[in-house]
Amino acid sequence: MALCACAGFVAWKGPSAALRWAVRTWDPALRLRIDKSIYHDGEWVLRGVALELRGRRDPVFRSKEIRAGLGSGWMRGKIGALRLVEPIVHLDKVSLAHFSRGSSGQLPITIGKVSIERGHIWLENAGEQGLEVSADFQGEMSSIGPGSSGETRELAFSNVYVAARDGDSTLPVLGADRAGVRFTLDGLLAGRLAGARIEGGWMVAGEGLRKLMADSGHDGGNGGEGGFVLESLDIVKMQLQPDGLPGGLPELRLRVNTALRNVPLGAVTKELAQTVHQIEFSDVELLSPTDPLRRAVTIRSLFVKFTLEGLARRDLEELIVLGPTVYVGEPLFEYMQGADKAAGPPQPDQEWNVDKLQINFGRVVIAVGGRSQVGLPLAFHTSVTNLSLSSLAGLNVELVLTVPTEDYDFPAYDLSLSNVRGDLRFNYPPAWNRNNLVNVIKFDRARWRNFHASELWLSVTYDEKGINGLFGGRAYRGYVNGGFSFFLQPDSPWTGWVAGTSVDLDPLTADGVPQHVVMDGRSNFKLEANGRAAVVERVSGSAAAKGKGRLVVNKLNDMLAAIPAEWSALKSELTRVSLETLRDFDYTKASSDFWFVGKQGIINVNMKGPAGSRNLEMVFHGRDTAKTARWQQGGRR
Repeated sequence: MALCACAGFVAWKGPSAALRWAVRTWDPALRLRIDKSIYHDGEWVLRGVALELRGRRDPVFRSKEIRAGLGSGWMRGKIGALRLVEPIVHLDKVSLAHFSRGSSGQLPITIGKVSIERGHIWLENAGEQGLEVSADFQGEMSSIGPGSSGETRELAFSNVYVAARDGDSTLPVLGADRAGVRFTLDGLLAGRLAGARIEGGWMVAGEGLRKLMADSGHDGGNGGEGGFVLESLDIVKMQLQPDGLPGGLPELRLRVNTALRNVPLGAVTKELAQTVHQIEFSDVELLSPTDPLRRAVTIRSLFVKFTLEGLARRDLEELIVLGPTVYVGEPLFEYMQGADKAAGPPQPDQEWNVDKLQINFGRVVIAVGGRSQVGLPLAFHTSVTNLSLSSLAGLNVELVLTVPTEDYDFPAYDLSLSNVRGDLRFNYPPAWNRNNLVNVIKFDRARWRNFHASELWLSVTYDEKGINGLFGGRAYRGYVNGGFSFFLQPDSPWTGWVAGTSVDLDPLTADGVPQHVVMDGRSNFKLEANGRAAVVERVSGSAAAKGKGRLVVNKLNDMLAAIPAEWSALKSELTRVSLETLRDFDYTKASSDFWFVGKQGIINVNMKGPAGSRNLEMVFHGRDTAKTARWQQGGRR
C-alpha cells in the first residue's frame, strides 16, 4: 500500500517532489535540493543535487549529476541502476554527531546497481583533535535496499590526505595513493565502519601527529560522545618520515605495518601512536661531507624500536647497533663539524632522546687521510639509557664502549696479547683538555717475537688534528712506558718515544740477540723515533747502567773460532787474548747513546770497571751509501 501511495504521489507531484518526500521520510533532519530534473526514455537525470542537514550551512552531499534507470519496477520501489557523477561528501562535527545517533527509518527503495564516478569525501575538523581527511573515491555496489542493508560494501579511495587542524591551517600527517573501505548501510547508520585498509603512502611523525595525540588525551581517547567506530584498520607498507631529525643524520624513512580492531574514530590516533614497531637497517654509512668516498661510520645492522607517539615526541624506544665500525680520522670529525654548521644548536623542544642504546661487535679503524686504514686489535660493546640525541651541534654525549676480555694472536706480526680488556670513552663535544675518543686498554701479558711484558696498558686519544697515545707496563723486572703522536693527513710526520726504568739487562739481552751481545745488571734507557708515513727518518736514544754488571760480546766467539790454524802460536794467542779482552768486560759504570738517520748511524758505548775502561764507537751505513757520503759524528776513542 505504501508503495502504491508513493507511485500516486509521484504521478500527482512529480518525481523530484516525490524524492524529496522520500528523503524527509527517511530522516526528517535532511532536505534534498535538485536544480534540474529531466526524464527521457526510462532514465531520470538529476543535475545540481544537494543534501542539506538542518543546522548546517554546507550540504553534506552534493553531486554534479545523478542518473537513475527506473525500469519497469519503479512503481514498486525498485530502481534498476543509479549513477553518481562527481559526488562530494562533506562531513564535520555536526553531521558526524547526527548520523552516529542512528535512525529508525530504512531506505524506502531498492536499487539494483550503484555506480560512483570521480567522487570526493572531505572530513572537516572532526572530533576534539581537529582531524582533516580528504580523498577521492569510486566504485560499484549492487542490490541496495531494505533487505540488503547488512551486506558489506567496498569503495576504493585514492589521493588520501590526512592532516590536523591548526587554527586556519593544517599540519600534514598521512598521505596515500590508494586505500579501501568496507562498510554496511546498517553500520554507517549505527556509527560503525566495517574496515579500512591503507597500502603504501607516507606518514610524517611531526607537529601534526603531536597535535592529534595531545588533543586525543583530552577526552580519554574515546573520540567524544557517540563517535564513529572503526571495526578494522590495516596500514601496510607505509613510509614513515620522522620530523626534525638531528642535524647531520641522513634522511630516515621507516616502513611500518600495523592493524587495529574496534577503535573509536577519535582514538585511532592514540591506538596507532602506542603500537611498538621495529625496523632493521642494513649497511648504514655516514660519509664525509667533503668526500663521499671517505667513510666516518659504518653499521652492519641497525634495529630501531619506536612508537609513533615516541617519534612525535622525538623519542626512540631502543636502538640496537650491531657491527659498527668507527673510522677515526678526518672524515669522522669533518662529519661532526659539518653537522654542527648545518644544524646549529637545537631548541629545547627539538631535542631527541633514546630510551636505550645497545652497541655490540664494534671496532675502531684508524683512517689516516681517509685512505690508509689500520684496524685496532679489539672489539667493543656498550649499553646506555636515556641518551640525549639532538643535532650534533647541541649533542652532549659521554659513552663508555666496553672492550670484552679476550686473547688476540697475530701470526703475521709474531704478536700475541693475553686477557685484553678495557673501554673506549667517547666525549662530544670535547670539553677543555678532553678528547673526543679515549681508548684505554689493558693486557695481562704481551709477546712480540721473543720479548715479553706484563700488566700493560694503552691509552689512545683521538681528535680532529691527530692521534696521541701513551702506554706502559712491567718488563724484565723493571717498568717501561712510552708514547706516540701523529697527524691524520696522508704522509704526515709522527713521533714516538719509549723509556725504561731499572730494566734487567740479562733476560732482555737473552730474549733479544744472545748470539751477539749478553749483559747483566740494571739500566735506565730512553729512545725517540721520528718519521713520516711508513718511513722511519730518525732514531736517537741513550742508556745508563744503575750499577755494576758484565758485558759479553758473543759475536766475537765467531771470530775466535775462525782464527786460522796456520797462524803462529804467538799470533794466534795475541789475537785470542785481544778478542777475549774485548768480549768480556766487568763494569761499574756504563752509558751509551746512539743516533740513526736513514741507513746511517752511530752507537757510542762508554764503560769503566776494575780492568780499566772501554770506549767504543760503532758506525753503520747501508750498502748503497757511498763512503764520501758517510754520516760523521765524533771520532774513535
